[in-house]
Amino acid sequence: MSPGPAAVGKPELVDVEEVDVSLPAKPAKEVPYDPELSRDKVRGWLALALVVLLVAVIVAAWVTLWVGVVNEPEIKDLLGVLLPPVVALVGSALGFYFGGKPTGK
Repeated sequence: MSPGPAAVGKPELVDVEEVDVSLPAKPAKEVPYDPELSRDKVRGWLALALVVLLVAVIVAAWVTLWVGVVNEPEIKDLLGVLLPPVVALVGSALGFYFGGKPTGK
């Protein structure tokens, strides 16, 4: 059985002069902001998002054709409109992403 609230003692008071509140001897080293790290992360996320978009368009076309929502000529026309801009965006993004990385470091 645990002791009840009455059995718990009061907290001990500490003399203010005994508490060490001084700053550490060495301040933490401040790292300067490097925008290249954030820029590279955003480039990667954009490239990945566009590749996922391309895969989603292709999978959606196959699924709608397989389920029978649309027939082959309709999906062909739809892909003729959707695929070229998505492929162009993916190609541009991937070219920019991999073309912007320095080599030989």
